[in-house]
Amino acid sequence: MRRRLLVLALISLLVAVPLAHGYVFKAALWPGGTVYYYNAAPDQAWAVQEAVRAWNTSGARVRFVPAAPGRAELTIRSFPHRRCVDHAKATIGYVRGATVYLPRLDPTSEVCNHFASAQMVAHELGHVLGLHHENRGCARMNATGSWNGPTRCHNGERWQWRCGLVEHDDASGVVRFYGGTVRVPTDGRLCNAYTAAAPPGALTAQYRHERASVALRFRRPAEPVLPDFLALRAAADGAYALTRARDACPTDVRAAARYRWRVAVGAQEELFDRPPAAGNWCYAVWAVDRYGRQSDSASWAWVSVPAD
Repeated sequence: MRRRLLVLALISLLVAVPLAHGYVFKAALWPGGTVYYYNAAPDQAWAVQEAVRAWNTSGARVRFVPAAPGRAELTIRSFPHRRCVDHAKATIGYVRGATVYLPRLDPTSEVCNHFASAQMVAHELGHVLGLHHENRGCARMNATGSWNGPTRCHNGERWQWRCGLVEHDDASGVVRFYGGTVRVPTDGRLCNAYTAAAPPGALTAQYRHERASVALRFRRPAEPVLPDFLALRAAADGAYALTRARDACPTDVRAAARYRWRVAVGAQEELFDRPPAAGNWCYAVWAVDRYGRQSDSASWAWVSVPAD
């Protein structure tokens, strides 16, 4: 589900860039390049921290600095209704009483989980610095997005998100007006939302003359711990991926066939396989979780298959 990123348009002065630039900047600059902020939405502390870090390391000579309520020029608040909604609001550029409004954090929601909140906060802080929506290419300031990232960006696999939070286009716009040197890669940065499953354990391969086949045994690993919003939407069960090669151990899971587990976690899967020719064969098996993500490595086992 995609979210709308709405903006409270309180625009003061006054600089605009030609359309040759990807970013759109039309606002008053923050004096001295410092934005003193106070976070009055404690449930969003992690999202605010990540978004502030992203902007503060973007290369632009402007910084968000935490401050006490009485000194802060920007206040980050929860919406008064304190519900999970699919949008946030912000004032644009330097204005008196600058404010960002955020929805309530809900770890079970696709639009209000920690990852989605970090995307929202980074977007709204872009408005605070003076950026407007930009939909011609990949930018944090795309008007829409999901927990994975902005709509016009490549957001990787289903379990990945654009953890850099600030895109090259956004940093270029802010550097153009505040000075500095862009330190954001042009291809963004992807992170996994959870740790992959371990590979199947204790893989053995033994040739059985009476069946003219290889007996394979391996232990089913535990499923990875998914974020709540992903766990609620995942498939019912995981799988494993199995393949073999002669005289070399396979490393490409794309060549492996996938099978459903027939045993519980911790139990030993057993099956027979008949290689097409004699020789030294290496079997590889990966765990595949409920989202289709395979373990980061395989388990391997060698077996010698005699000629008939």
